[in-house]
Amino acid sequence: MSVVLPGLCSISFRKHEVDAVLRMAEESGLRALEWGSDAHVPPGDPTAAGALARRCRDAGLSCPSYGSYYFAGKSEDAELDALLDTTEALGASTLRIWAAFGTGPDSTAQERANVTDAVREAGVRAAGRGLAIGLEFHPGTLTETAASTLALLEGAGTNVFTYWQPVAGAKAEDSLAELARVQDRLAHLHVFSWDPTPAQRRPLDFLEPMWRAALRQAAQERTFPVPRCAFLEYLPDDDPKALRRDAAVLAGWIDEECV
Repeated sequence: MSVVLPGLCSISFRKHEVDAVLRMAEESGLRALEWGSDAHVPPGDPTAAGALARRCRDAGLSCPSYGSYYFAGKSEDAELDALLDTTEALGASTLRIWAAFGTGPDSTAQERANVTDAVREAGVRAAGRGLAIGLEFHPGTLTETAASTLALLEGAGTNVFTYWQPVAGAKAEDSLAELARVQDRLAHLHVFSWDPTPAQRRPLDFLEPMWRAALRQAAQERTFPVPRCAFLEYLPDDDPKALRRDAAVLAGWIDEECV
């Protein structure tokens, strides 16, 4: 089995029902699904999540990641228990959370410490269930850059990892350098091609050299305890046909680069 699996973020198709998303992923030959908590798998119903996990397994799809919108440092602490319950029911190994929006690398030491404390607490509580925490790598938060992400991870403990995605418009060499810096704490990849001039989504092969190199890097570092996934999102026009095309491209790159 490859050390990187092609997958899909379900939020790519927020307007579609769970059945349709599952069918599209299966028909596109993908291997994994990151179900989102806001549209498809709301927290608090482990029975439904467990039933969906069984359907995914029957379709040859794993559910390694549960994509939540828990903002460490701002969300209510009680939300975390329901999210962890659902993560377990899905059979996922990682709960994806966010560092709080509005607290960035230039925020005060106290503001950064508040977020770090909340992330550390999430990591401790996840570890008690045999789960890991993964942070969304995103502008406007403490995971805006590799440097600030690493500082957050250092304070958050060993059970916290980071996802990674490129910043739209960044040079390929800069994106790959950022990935290399967080590689030792890397969970999964969020994969897309986004052209900022003008702002529009592109077919995945628009950034082919960068993504091939990123996949090679992701395959080299194997300290993450489960197979790493490359989850497609931001598909052009949210079009199922774009999913089939980009899934085939991604799978081909993985076969060629992740050995």
